[in-house]
Amino acid sequence: MRKHQETETTAIMSAAMADGETCILKLHAPSVDVEKISGIMQRAREVVQVPKVYRYGYSGNCAFIMMEFIGGYNLDYWSSQLGESVSADPHVIQQIQNIVCKLASIGISHNDLYPRNIVVNKKWEILAVVDWDVAGSLDVSQEYIRRKHCNLEPYCHDWDFLFLASSPDKFITALDWMNHLPVSRRHVIMQRGLVSVERDFL
Repeated sequence: MRKHQETETTAIMSAAMADGETCILKLHAPSVDVEKISGIMQRAREVVQVPKVYRYGYSGNCAFIMMEFIGGYNLDYWSSQLGESVSADPHVIQQIQNIVCKLASIGISHNDLYPRNIVVNKKWEILAVVDWDVAGSLDVSQEYIRRKHCNLEPYCHDWDFLFLASSPDKFITALDWMNHLPVSRRHVIMQRGLVSVERDFL
């Protein structure tokens, strides 16, 4: 068993199953609802690339999810190798947009869709979306607004605009989006009305 990552509440390691196939074993604090996480992953897997869940449950003082191992690289790896962010590449953005739209079509929000959680191959083709711990229902997630106000590295905001169209509360989202525009642009939009903003930009 090989440990890959550890935080205060989770540990991720690879392990060999009985048939010799490698899997990922993710350990959580016992208070984590792994049944909910696994259920969302299985539902999302119907429309986007998500590791298959083999087992989940509770053992001793921890909760666990055993899932498929996806070989590849996360986008943060490529950024570190190239010395520049690859998240703004048009090929990558188109794939992320497809993922956001497909998840929205079944009412799911990943809530942590950043380069570190996107596994790709050497051609930057997406192999899997990982880390579904904070995923939830689209209608309560407000992912666009939360992303806009997160104090993260600038490249982590390259995809923010992709969440506009699927926002469950377009009026609140439009107001928040407009507040980030130059004052002169806001004045023009207010003259036209927020209905126009939703039609033209969301």
